[in-house]
Amino acid sequence: MRRKPSRRSLIDYRAFVKHWTLADSRQEVASKLGISKASVNNLALRLTRAGVRLKELPHDRRQRNPIHVAELNQIIKEVE
Repeated sequence: MRRKPSRRSLIDYRAFVKHWTLADSRQEVASKLGISKASVNNLALRLTRAGVRLKELPHDRRQRNPIHVAELNQIIKEVE
């Protein structure tokens, strides 16, 4: 039985480290390399676990639906 060729392409570690070092965000690295942000995160994790000292880049975690604690607590008081 023949195996289907993988859709995944191998990322050159040297290119990844170069783009990571010059980038301001993980999304920028993903755009320059043409891969997903999840792939960037996975590759960064793999390299740091192997001992590569990558600089810290923000995770771009934006809260899409922010929690307004005071407002929500006010609603609770009104309902009680």
